[in-house]
Amino acid sequence: MKWADVETRFFDNLRQRTRALGLSSRALSLKMGRNEFYIATLLKGGSRLRVDTLFELAEALETDPMALLWGETGDGDKLGVLQSPSQYHTNRKASALLEQALQLLGPGPDEIGPPKFEEVLSWWRDTGGLLVNCDHIIEHCDLHMAPGDDSGRTEVRRLGTSSLATKIIGEPSIDRLHQEMDKAIPEDSRRVTDAYISASTGSPIISCESLRGKLTSEDTLRLDYDRLLLLVVDEKGERLILNYSKEVSSL
Repeated sequence: MKWADVETRFFDNLRQRTRALGLSSRALSLKMGRNEFYIATLLKGGSRLRVDTLFELAEALETDPMALLWGETGDGDKLGVLQSPSQYHTNRKASALLEQALQLLGPGPDEIGPPKFEEVLSWWRDTGGLLVNCDHIIEHCDLHMAPGDDSGRTEVRRLGTSSLATKIIGEPSIDRLHQEMDKAIPEDSRRVTDAYISASTGSPIISCESLRGKLTSEDTLRLDYDRLLLLVVDEKGERLILNYSKEVSSL
């Protein structure tokens, strides 16, 4: 069985069990003592599954870790109920076997995680800001038009499939992101635009940012993230601002 199939079944089971218990992503994060944005992203299938997270989810959802991972989707009673939530934490043999299973089924060595800020900066310096040799990096970044001094907001040209903005809105939709940007208060919008104007001078801009707003109809997003802005040039010679943002995780 491919890892993608395992993940699909897991995320289906996770969402089904969460709905069965009537838990929002915020309620589940509070129950687990985890970061709210991480749990919301996990419920959308946008975060990689970890063994310790699987144990914590099973305990919070009052079910069996193996049922979450392998159980059939459907009615809530198809997922086994964990009689003793601590048993999988204390049973080292079961934990070791599960760890081995996930390692065997999990991503191969060629599927690497998101780049570090230092890697992105090193690539940027080596290429002189040209958008070349960046297939892995670009999928974690967004590209915006370099704004003028009189711009009210930045214009998005491309969203990375794994960028933070895509994870927040749930899809790499430029129109959807523009709609969300239009909801921002003028002071915040101007602050973002000013940062992009500064980056358009050619100097890297690294900052710590906070975002507060609605993630879904029922959840309020509270997110702290680090942001790197770089001036880049595409194959047509157009000047763009690359935005690479990473959540400041409490995990």
